[in-house]
Amino acid sequence: MKIKVFSIFLLLFTLLFGSIGVRTGNVQAQGQWFGPYRLSNPTGLVGGGAAMAVDPYGMVHAFWVEADLQDNNRLAIHYARFDGETWSPSNDIYVAPRGILLPFVSVFADQNGMLHLVWVQGNRGPVLYSSAPASDALSAQSWSTPVSLEMPGFWARMIVDQNGVYHVLFSDYYGPEPGIYYSKSTDGGIIWSTPVWLDPDIPDGYAPQTMQFAMDEVGGLHAVWHYVDNGSTGGLGTWVRYAHSLDGGESWSSPFTIDIADERIDELRLPYPNLVIQGETIHVIYAGDSDTHREHRISNDRGRTWGPPSQIFGDLLGQALGDDLALDSLNRIHFMGQLRYPHGLYHATWENGFWSVPSLVYLIAQSSADSIEDRIHVHNVRMVIRAGNQIVVTFTNSPTDPHLALYSMYYTVDDAPLETPFPTPSPAPPPTETPPPEVVVPTVTPNPLLAQGSDNLRAASTTPSSAGLLAAGVIPSLFLLLGIVAYHYLKKRGG
Repeated sequence: MKIKVFSIFLLLFTLLFGSIGVRTGNVQAQGQWFGPYRLSNPTGLVGGGAAMAVDPYGMVHAFWVEADLQDNNRLAIHYARFDGETWSPSNDIYVAPRGILLPFVSVFADQNGMLHLVWVQGNRGPVLYSSAPASDALSAQSWSTPVSLEMPGFWARMIVDQNGVYHVLFSDYYGPEPGIYYSKSTDGGIIWSTPVWLDPDIPDGYAPQTMQFAMDEVGGLHAVWHYVDNGSTGGLGTWVRYAHSLDGGESWSSPFTIDIADERIDELRLPYPNLVIQGETIHVIYAGDSDTHREHRISNDRGRTWGPPSQIFGDLLGQALGDDLALDSLNRIHFMGQLRYPHGLYHATWENGFWSVPSLVYLIAQSSADSIEDRIHVHNVRMVIRAGNQIVVTFTNSPTDPHLALYSMYYTVDDAPLETPFPTPSPAPPPTETPPPEVVVPTVTPNPLLAQGSDNLRAASTTPSSAGLLAAGVIPSLFLLLGIVAYHYLKKRGG
């Protein structure tokens, strides 16, 4: 009888904890990629892509804007972190006042283990700022009280340099003087310098759309952005520009034209430029024609001079509101983006002056005639590399999808060495799974809170959570085990 009881206990233990381990699905993932795993909530609408950063302790931190369908579409900034194997449940760390837009959020992890979060409230700001220790960022109480930087931004990005100087790049889209602006603070964000207008030569009717901001190894600041023409092209991208400051923000170069549309029909339309820095080499990648083939342009002298643009990835093309670039421990560039055909999420690497043939990571459709069915129509691709060799990607489905959600996948690069993270100074308790409330799917209606120029917010799908998978796996098993115990009990009594 003891053996039977032990066997039943062992079976129960295996079923219970085996079910808890269900975290991701990889139905369409290619190779050794894991996922997609849903990060956003079943009752939320996701707006745009995630903002991500890797801290010195090897944790990935992801932030995104989500509207609560059960609270009249009220917007909040949601947060989750990844330890290399598991994403924590999401937590809202900031809830906007009712009726207030949150068109953009960005995060920077500094060398001292602090997370610096900036976001824009409303069409013209202000830009708000909050910070928290990366080791304890899961708690909303750990975040500092948001403060206004009194900047009229539409998008904003922050960098904290090795001397503790805060640098903020922000765009003004709707103001009387649209353009790209820069400000800095040397006292931890208390006093900010008068904003410097980087592109006062912007033509009438133009406005900055996407922008990227990066720092090189010796503290140089580099910015790239593109304009949309709200006049003749009706809001399509027409111009990619770049500027830098090599003296810590004291002075800025005049904007340099990476590419500009002419009268031909095969010119810039949806460039969405990206920026990555290898030592003194600056790389900019963007969609360079109306067919959205990727173009690559390189500067080998910290942005002072530039080589000609070159088309990359052969016949693969497509634009889904952004690609991303990151460096691994071997200083190789990794590209992630949505391309076609086959239609899907692709990965490529730049090494020794050449791009690898892009590999398909996640299949959307084999051809234009292929139905997507229940696959995710990948958009808003974002990427970081943790510990030097683990690629972590987030993306949404299509903004036209009535169930817009945020997903993640990850992959370990076998030939890149692991970089050992610093030990966490004060370990936070490990994240625990809590069953979500019963999902109620309301009637889907367009979100009235979305600003022009942002990605559309749509209703989220009801993809089962890991807690749901746990219940589905354990409850039938418990009934089965109760039946076994009852059978042995009755048999013994009958004997």
